[in-house]
Amino acid sequence: MVKFSAKISNEALQTTDPVMDFVTCLNASRTYAHIHHWKTSSRSDHLALNYFYENIPPLVDAFVEPFQGIFGKLHDYNLTYDLPDVEPIQYFQGLYTEVQTLRKMPRFPQESWLQNQVDEIAKLIASTLYQLKELK
Repeated sequence: MVKFSAKISNEALQTTDPVMDFVTCLNASRTYAHIHHWKTSSRSDHLALNYFYENIPPLVDAFVEPFQGIFGKLHDYNLTYDLPDVEPIQYFQGLYTEVQTLRKMPRFPQESWLQNQVDEIAKLIASTLYQLKELK
């Protein structure tokens, strides 16, 4: 997986930020899915990746906006992205693990309404994995 670094407003003295890592990772996942959507010769993978890249942006937005309403604006976004050289199943398995890891880290909000949104994101990743693995 790709390593990210950024900071949340009012926490500039902290060196790691799991929320920024989470958001950056998910924004990158959209790019990964879109590029592999173009590259695949499998119709089922093409459709699964299309569904993911169309549905992840509103889920991330539904996490970020309420988060910012309580905790302040995110900033110092990492805008660079190196396309991982892995197949989609491996990528999405790693993405699922990363989401589950980041959501439990110190300084990641544990409010149920934000964790519920993380559940929706995890559900989309799991559904994408199902489609990639089983719907050939």
